[in-house]
Amino acid sequence: MVSQVRSLFIESWTLYPIGILLIAARIASRRLLLGSFRKLQIDDWIMVFVAVTFTGVIVSVNQVSQNLSNYLPPGVVETFTPEEHANAIYGSKFVLILEEFMLANTWLLGLKQNKLVKFVGAYCVFGYVLTQILYLGVWCRPFQQYWQVPVDNCE
Repeated sequence: MVSQVRSLFIESWTLYPIGILLIAARIASRRLLLGSFRKLQIDDWIMVFVAVTFTGVIVSVNQVSQNLSNYLPPGVVETFTPEEHANAIYGSKFVLILEEFMLANTWLLGLKQNKLVKFVGAYCVFGYVLTQILYLGVWCRPFQQYWQVPVDNCE
């Protein structure tokens, strides 16, 4: 288990500077092309926000791997010490954070500037907001069971 956590840590933090470097190269290229940061377009600024959500994905996935979660096979939770139980709850909360960052990253990377794409982008933003409201407010009930260890309801 420790080697898997270490491997994920090394791989994810190796991928991180590559992703940030690509985003920085895009912004620098657009700045050179347009002549000023003021002339950057909305999709350029979206990429800056993608860097924030990408950072959140990397941090969250490492927290989940280090602290476990409630995604465990039956019988494992019963062997936990109180400290491992608390870590699993903490990791389960980070699963929610990780999912939100991954969703935001996926949706943000899909936005562009063409009129048809703007319409589809607005539809996607509406769908994203509606999904978040329904997921966090309606479907995932009782919400505190999302990070409960062990889970009473496996759904």
